[in-house]
Amino acid sequence: MKKLFFITHLFIICYYSVFFSLPCFFSDQNLNALKRIGYSTNVLWFIWYLLILNVVIKIRSDPYSVFLSSQQFAQKNYSSLTEQAGYLALNPHQLGLLFLNQIYYAILKSEHFIFFINLLIVLGNNWFLYKITDKLFNNKIVNNYCILLSFLFFPQFFFILFIYGSLPGLFCILVGFYALLNFHQNKQIFNLLFAAFFLTSAYLIRNNYIIFIL
Repeated sequence: MKKLFFITHLFIICYYSVFFSLPCFFSDQNLNALKRIGYSTNVLWFIWYLLILNVVIKIRSDPYSVFLSSQQFAQKNYSSLTEQAGYLALNPHQLGLLFLNQIYYAILKSEHFIFFINLLIVLGNNWFLYKITDKLFNNKIVNNYCILLSFLFFPQFFFILFIYGSLPGLFCILVGFYALLNFHQNKQIFNLLFAAFFLTSAYLIRNNYIIFIL
């Protein structure tokens, strides 16, 4: 516990020390957005790599119930869905998240693996935020602030250690919205179908995202 406490505080100090120095870095107008994102990603990846490797795993509450059910399904045990008092029988809206966890579990049976997937999803979220901002405003200064603020949004990164549908659902929402913007621009039906797939996926993974869809 003391080790985790030390690493967490070291992460906080390093995180803000590095990213509050980014405005100076971003002041270079000759540096394009891809290089800025690459710089931010490399720093973030290194810091979170250290944190993930040293975190004490203790999944709780709904994420634990869904994760346990996904393990049981992999063993042909469907009691959480078929029994009257089973978790999935009482919470069928979690079936989308269960399916996602089964995919994780089929690739590698490790909670740390899901943490790394969540890290990649956060980086993907920030990338699509930049792409959406660029398409809406087409302004380098606005793009710079979008990149800076998305990497400075601290709470998002602690969700990396939360095995739930919040991050994957947000990723699907952003991809779907970006596809809708492309459809509005070029009217290609493929973009509309792409948007429908990802927006539906977001709803299935995390029902709360129906707010965005509506």
